[in-house]
Amino acid sequence: MDLVFDASPDDLKVFVQEAEELIQQLDENVLRLEKEGQNPELMQEIFRAAHTLKGSSGMLGHERMAELTHAMETLFDKLRKDELVVTTELIDLLLDCLDVLKTLKEECYTLQSSDIDVKGLSATILAFAEGAAAAPKEEESPTSLSLEDHEIDIINRAEIAGFQAFCIRVKIAKDCPMPSVRVFQVVEELQPVGQIIKTHPSTEVIESGDCGHDLEIILTANEDQSSIESIIKSISELSSYSIEPYQSDAEAEVEESAPGPVASTKESSADQRMEDLGPEARGKTQQEIKQMQAAAVKTVRVDVERLDHLMNLVGELVIGKTQLLQIGSDLADNYRLGDLSGTLNEVTAQIGQITNELQEEVMRARMLPIEQVFNKFPRLVRDLARTAGKTINFVVEGQETEIDRSVLEEIGDPLIHILRNAIDHGVETPDVRKKAKKPAEGNVYLGARHEENHIVVEVSDDGRGIDPQKLKDKAIKKGFLTPEAAEKMGDRDAYELMFLSGFSTAEKVSEISGRGVGMDVVRNNVKKINGTVEIESEPGNGTKFIIKLPLTLVIVDALIVVLGEKLYAIPLSMVKEVLRLERGDIKKVDKLETILLRGNVLPLLRLGELFSHIGNADRRDDQGLHVVVVGYGDNKVGLIVDNLVSKMEIMIKALGDYLGDIDGISGATILGDGKVALVVDPISLISKVDTQRSLSNQTIDFGKQRGRKKTA
Repeated sequence: MDLVFDASPDDLKVFVQEAEELIQQLDENVLRLEKEGQNPELMQEIFRAAHTLKGSSGMLGHERMAELTHAMETLFDKLRKDELVVTTELIDLLLDCLDVLKTLKEECYTLQSSDIDVKGLSATILAFAEGAAAAPKEEESPTSLSLEDHEIDIINRAEIAGFQAFCIRVKIAKDCPMPSVRVFQVVEELQPVGQIIKTHPSTEVIESGDCGHDLEIILTANEDQSSIESIIKSISELSSYSIEPYQSDAEAEVEESAPGPVASTKESSADQRMEDLGPEARGKTQQEIKQMQAAAVKTVRVDVERLDHLMNLVGELVIGKTQLLQIGSDLADNYRLGDLSGTLNEVTAQIGQITNELQEEVMRARMLPIEQVFNKFPRLVRDLARTAGKTINFVVEGQETEIDRSVLEEIGDPLIHILRNAIDHGVETPDVRKKAKKPAEGNVYLGARHEENHIVVEVSDDGRGIDPQKLKDKAIKKGFLTPEAAEKMGDRDAYELMFLSGFSTAEKVSEISGRGVGMDVVRNNVKKINGTVEIESEPGNGTKFIIKLPLTLVIVDALIVVLGEKLYAIPLSMVKEVLRLERGDIKKVDKLETILLRGNVLPLLRLGELFSHIGNADRRDDQGLHVVVVGYGDNKVGLIVDNLVSKMEIMIKALGDYLGDIDGISGATILGDGKVALVVDPISLISKVDTQRSLSNQTIDFGKQRGRKKTA
C-alpha cells in the first residue's frame, strides 16, 4: 500500500535523520538499561526519546510509528515510576520494538507500507505492561491522558482563539445497570459544547459498549467551567466527577518541581526541547543547559553529497595550486622577470596557504567520530552471544576517535565479521571456560586510537586463541598447503591462512559463522581503503586483530618517482626510507632479489618489470638506481625505481569502472605540469612478494585464490 505523509520531501528527510538518531539512542540506552537496571536518569532519557519520536511521527502522519512509540512510552512510563522492573524478557521485547521502528522508518524512503503487525505488537506491549505491573488500587483515578504533539498544537491554537481546555473525569455508579450507555451519554452531551480532543477509553471502545465505569475527556470549549459542570450534573447515575483546566505533562512537572505560577504550554515545550540534548545534558544546571542549547543552534545539518562535492573542488584547487607552483618555477628558470617574479611567488604562496587552510577545514568537516559505527555493535554482540549460548562482557573504547567519512563507511562490514568470529570461534562457552579456570563471562574488546597518521582499530577477546598448527593442518587437508611448506611456515604466516577464500577451521556450521566466508572479506574490504590487518594470538589466552586505516582516502602526501619516461606517486604514509643501490648490492635468495638492510633481508620488486616499462628492468648493473622501502608493521618490500623527483601533495582519483581494479595501482593523479601519474598501491605489492615467496616454496597459489589479474 502506498503511503502519503503530511510533509514535504525536505521535511521528510529531516524527520528520517532525527528518527535514525532517536532510534539509535534508544537502542544504546535499552542495552545500558539491561546492565544498569532501575537508573532514574537513564529511564528519563529513554522516555524522553520515545516521547519525541512519538510526537514527530504523529505530526508527520506516520500513524503506525506513532502508535508503536505510544505503546512503548507507556512501558517506559511504568519503568520510571517503578511499576515495572527490568528483566531479560522486557529488554527482548523493547529490542524487537526497535527493530520494527527501523523498518517503519524505512517506509519514509520507500513510501510503501510494510506487512508488520504494529497493532498486534502494541497490544503485546500493553499486555506486558499490565501483566507485569502491580494492580492499581480500586479508588485511584484513571490514568492521565497523554496527548500527542499535534493534539497539543490543536489546544494551543484553540487557546489563542479564546477557547479553554478542560480535563473532565467522570465515574459511573457501581450499581448502574448499563454503564457504557451513561459513558456514551456524557460524550454526546459534551460534543455540542466544543471540540473533544481525546477520550479514555477511546471512542471506538465506547461505541463497542465495553468501556467500564470510568471516563476521561480532554475538551476545548468557549464556555466557562460552571456551564460544563451544569451539563455533567444533568446526567444521572454518576458517582463522582471533576472538571479542571487541562495541564500538559510538562506543565505538571514544572508545577511539582518549583513553586509559583505554572509556565505556559509553549514555554514548557521549549524547556523540554532544551533538555532533549542527549546524555551530555544529564546533571547540568539550567544555565548550563541553556549554554548547550545555544551551542546547538550554531550547528547545521549538511547533506553528505555537498561535502563530497566540496571535497572534490578542494582537490581540484590543490591540483591548480601545484600547477601554479610549477609555472612559477619554470618562469624563474627560463626568464628574467625581476620584481614580477617575486610578486608571482608571493601571490602563489598566499594562494597555497589559503588552499591548505581550506583543505584542512573541509577535511575536518568530513571527519566523523567512529562511534557512529561502534554504537551499532553492542546490540549485535548481545544477540550473537545469546544465540551462541555465551556470556560476553563487551567493552568499547575510543568512540570519540575521528575518521574520514569515506573510510568510516567501509569499516563496518570487516568489524562485523571479526566480532562474529570472536564470539563464535574465540570465546568459549561458560562450562568450557570454567574447566580452563577462566571466568564464565568472556571479554570482547573493541577500541580505536590515533597512531601517527593512521587510525588503529583493535578487536580482541580472551578466548581459546588460534592454534597455528591447527591452521596448517586444515590448509593441508583443503589442498592450500603442502606438508613440506607447512614445516617451514612460522606462526605469523600461518595466521595469514585465515584470509584465504573458503578457509575455515569450524568443525560445524553455526548460525553465526563457519561457512568459510568472512575473513577474506575483511582483508579485501580493508585493503580497498588502503588499510592493513594484522593478527596476534596466544593459544588459550585470546586473539587480537589490529586494523590500520588511513585518515583520508582523497588528498595525501606522495613521493613522485620515475620509471623510464613515466611518473608514479607512492603514498608517503607507506614510505619507510629511501636507499641508493651500488654495484653488487642485490643478492638472490630462493630465486628472489633481495638486499641486506641492517642485518635483515629485504625483498625487492622492480616496478619497471611489474608495470612493463623500459626503465630499471633493462638496467641490470643496478648502480645508481633507488630503492623506496614501503611497508606496514614488519611487512616491508623495496621498490626499485629509476629516480626520485620530489614530495608532492596529490589528489587521488579513481580509475573508473572501465579500467577496473588494477593490481599494484590504487588510482591516478594530475601533477603540476598537467601530466597524469599513476598512484602505486604498496599493500598489494607486499602481497605480491608474499605470493612469489610462497610459489618459490611450492606452498600456496595466492594468485589463484585471490583472483589476481595481470597488469598491462
